[in-house]
Amino acid sequence: LKENIRIVPDARFETARFYVEYHLNARQSGKQIPLLFYAPEYKDGFTVVLDGKPVNLQNVSDVYPNLETSQLSDFRKLFEMPQGNDMLYLAESPSTGFSFEVTELKFFEIDLPEGEHTVHIEYTANAWVDRGGWVKEYSFRYALSPAKYWKSFGALTVSFEIPPAPVAVTSNLGAPLPGNLASTITWEFDSLPVDVMIFEYKPEISSLAKAMIAISPEYMAVVLFVLLTTLHVWLVYRFRKRQNDRRFSWVVLVGSLLVPFFTLIFYMYTYDLIDAAIGSSAGRRHGYTFLVFGLYPFITPVYWLAMWWFDRYFMPEKGTEVTR
Repeated sequence: LKENIRIVPDARFETARFYVEYHLNARQSGKQIPLLFYAPEYKDGFTVVLDGKPVNLQNVSDVYPNLETSQLSDFRKLFEMPQGNDMLYLAESPSTGFSFEVTELKFFEIDLPEGEHTVHIEYTANAWVDRGGWVKEYSFRYALSPAKYWKSFGALTVSFEIPPAPVAVTSNLGAPLPGNLASTITWEFDSLPVDVMIFEYKPEISSLAKAMIAISPEYMAVVLFVLLTTLHVWLVYRFRKRQNDRRFSWVVLVGSLLVPFFTLIFYMYTYDLIDAAIGSSAGRRHGYTFLVFGLYPFITPVYWLAMWWFDRYFMPEKGTEVTR
């Protein structure tokens, strides 16, 4: 008949308490198929109450993978490609799906007398953390898609309580109802708005961190390279002007080895510098940055040739009298 969902995150947006209430109308008495509930990033505290009385949960791991002879036999087509003892694979279509932990699945059976009933579910979930970018992105998710298989679907009310600390929360549910958006955001629907509700939060970072990200490690390394090259050119020029009778310039050689080396070192550590500026919210997943040193054998000869040519430009021609 209707479903109410209330999500209350903690102040740090690391966990959230989910309160889900179903108003059902049983057209016949007795046990129906088991109710299978998927709690993404489940942490603890899963409880079910039917008409004010607690309902015992059953352990999915006790009946899986013997789905053919268990209460979950009607769901056997949903599970394919087991990923091990603690992981399952939920096939959404012939070509798509996702892996999840067995502990994230909850199921229970209820003996419903004919008529209207209320099922209340509570649990705590960890935030899903995306560390793929410079800054961690936190999100809480809730799957609405199972309601497609219900006999009918009535009204849906969703409320999300904003933590006391000011945070910018975004959602894929569209515009909320007018109200106190500083504390609680509410949506109302008469049909499924999305398959999976997502509430996202990206921590605010300092202006310094934003500037460093905007510049990027590549451009910061280029700036250092230009500065080091400028210094090297000046030292080569100074050496040649003072000792223009020398055929070999150790300044060219040493600088040609050190300038590319320090540039690549600096590039590698700019990621740590940016992460330090971001602080605890840094994603810190940048791949194998040390592989940049694979460029050193290629950059160094090219740089040395350029500096060698520059040095020779100021060398006196053979046969020219040198004046001190």
